[in-house]
Amino acid sequence: MPALDALKVSASAMSATRVWMDVVSENLANADVTRAEAGGPYRRKVVVFSQVEEGVAVRDVEEDT
Repeated sequence: MPALDALKVSASAMSATRVWMDVVSENLANADVTRAEAGGPYRRKVVVFSQVEEGVAVRDVEEDT
């Protein structure tokens, strides 16, 4: 089973990286936006990761302060 455990860790990291890349792409696409849905300028988003038993997980996607 160790081979399956290694695959679980790799899959969780790839999944978390995919979310991070999506957020980076959104930040780049909206870098020049001066009027967001909330009414103010676009605020970049930050991915918060957490460690779980079988690898890494995305805990939240927050607006930068």
